[in-house]
Amino acid sequence: MKKTLLFSWLLLGAAPWVAVVAHAQTYTLTCQVQGEISDGNSMKLKPAKITAGIQTIGNNIFIKVQGPEVYQMFVSSLSTEQMASKNMTSDDSMWVHTRKKSNNYESDIKIAREPVSITAYNDIDFKGHKARVSLEGPCQLPK
Repeated sequence: MKKTLLFSWLLLGAAPWVAVVAHAQTYTLTCQVQGEISDGNSMKLKPAKITAGIQTIGNNIFIKVQGPEVYQMFVSSLSTEQMASKNMTSDDSMWVHTRKKSNNYESDIKIAREPVSITAYNDIDFKGHKARVSLEGPCQLPK
């Protein structure tokens, strides 16, 4: 009984700390991008407004692009058994590259600091084969 009570107190005492550690604030940029799909032939996509949500947890960077479905992508600098990833951030840009080990599909998002802009690509299945969606455009900082 005493061990259970002690465990409960430890768990309750640690719960707020775990919640703070697990929560990362998202920094969101709004960007106006132009994209294309390349599968041997280039096909321009409609210009679109997207958001790029950036989170850092420890030494890892997570960037999620949201907008029209074809523009959506996610990269993380956290390598796993399924993904080989790199944080290539420099003084000029925040840059993350990810490669899916099972099919060698790649995703890459680079956010330049000055002027603030995004350049990215994401490999997808398109008409039965691998194609690359690429996008670029200026971004606005949050107000």
